[in-house]
Amino acid sequence: IRAVLTDSQFQLYKKRLFEHEVTNDPRLLFCPQVNCDHVLILPEEQISFTEQAITCTQCQTTFCLKCRCQWHPNQPCSDLM
Repeated sequence: IRAVLTDSQFQLYKKRLFEHEVTNDPRLLFCPQVNCDHVLILPEEQISFTEQAITCTQCQTTFCLKCRCQWHPNQPCSDLM
């Protein structure tokens, strides 16, 4: 693939491949905060995607693992929709 793509096309290809890998791995999650592209590695017990808080180690945003909204203690995700 590298031989037929320009440098910018190849960089975009690698970015899309990485995004695909993260999206399809249940242990990995992109931080939902705008302008943060950090990938979080979920502990085994958090892979269930229940309503629980998780904090991005890069931007320090705490969000709900289930709905990806800002953390909302004592309020179900359904109330935010």
